[in-house]
Amino acid sequence: MIRLIFAAVLIGVIWWYLRKLRKLPAKEQKKAYWNVAVAALIAITLFAVFTGRMHWLGGVIAGVFALGKMGIRYLPLIKFLGKNNVFGNPTFNTPHLKAQVDLQTGDVTGEVLDGPLKGKNIADLTNEELAELHSYYKDKDKRAYYLVYVVMQRRNTQAHSQSSGQAGQKTFVDAGNLAITEAEQILGLEDNYSKDDVIAAHRRLIQKLHPDRGGNDYLASQVNLAKDTLLKHLD
Repeated sequence: MIRLIFAAVLIGVIWWYLRKLRKLPAKEQKKAYWNVAVAALIAITLFAVFTGRMHWLGGVIAGVFALGKMGIRYLPLIKFLGKNNVFGNPTFNTPHLKAQVDLQTGDVTGEVLDGPLKGKNIADLTNEELAELHSYYKDKDKRAYYLVYVVMQRRNTQAHSQSSGQAGQKTFVDAGNLAITEAEQILGLEDNYSKDDVIAAHRRLIQKLHPDRGGNDYLASQVNLAKDTLLKHLD
């Protein structure tokens, strides 16, 4: 019975974590999959020790090897200790554009959902194509318009320099309100979150995306709006 419970818990944890991995940028997924493999190795080793299939000394050696090989700071089991301690990278969706900000590198990835460059990846767009989208979305989709501006800002292109006066130092009220699902995606939250989870996710993101910390006015405004939207929803 103990073995079945252990196996069920392990499978459940792996399934839950794999769902998290699908939200990560492609270049981070390989490292994350290695983390899962190391966590599974340690769990199997502990199980073998506790059931008498492996001497405890062998378990210690195997654990030290696994941690030394991958680096303890990458151990995903540490992240499982608290609910919703693992937040995904913020995702911003509009009818025309889907963008995700990598909090570690600041890169913006995603896809053009509608418009003259439909189907293309944001990271593959040239500066001229970004300028084309920026102009196209101006009167059609303000949120997509500002997201393209963010990408242009990240690249520090000439087009950004020309448009910075248009999008900078604004409250972005014309971008509209957020749906609940959109606010959840921005804060990286899933079902069954609490007000404390919303506040913690907001604090984590605003530290990365606030203009005073090298972030962006628009992204910070959307993070703040997402927090307010979810707190009102929970009330």
